[in-house]
Amino acid sequence: MPLSPQKPRKDPRQERSRSTRFARPPSRDEWINLAIQLPAAWLSWRLLGAPGFTYLLLSTLIGHSLHPVAGHFVHEHYVYAPGQETYSYYGPLNHVTFNVGYHVEHHDFMNVPGWRLPALHRIAKRHYDALVSHRSWTWVLWRFITDPAMGPHARIVRSRAVHDGAVRRSIQVGASDGGARAPIQRA
Repeated sequence: MPLSPQKPRKDPRQERSRSTRFARPPSRDEWINLAIQLPAAWLSWRLLGAPGFTYLLLSTLIGHSLHPVAGHFVHEHYVYAPGQETYSYYGPLNHVTFNVGYHVEHHDFMNVPGWRLPALHRIAKRHYDALVSHRSWTWVLWRFITDPAMGPHARIVRSRAVHDGAVRRSIQVGASDGGARAPIQRA
């Protein structure tokens, strides 16, 4: 009986995870952040002891786990409709999350503060209503867990050049009005 041909083995360097492929060395600001965070963590441990420090650590982990508000981590940049880069959520939880659900609006106008995003949405409603959006972060989490088409592979990642261009355009728009911000009329 002839041996079946074996698949060629991949070079282990090619099998690195996505995060290590796109990883960059820490920037100066990240080193400064680390230099501040480590003494702060040590001070928290010294002042609060193990139970208090454990409480803070678990609060962070639970805050980013499976509950409806954590759905915003998934809804923002995973592909739900081909051709659309990001998505908004227009549900009641925006009232307790500083309007983080108005994500497309945030990408379009990065310099608009979060409390003004609902008014921005009302002004440009005909543009945003044509896009796919979410009404339930619970549904977003449910679909992320149960739909095989969803997962880390279904995430949109901008190239560095596209990201830098968007940031430059946002800065130019903010500078072009001389820093003046006309108030948005509340409905």
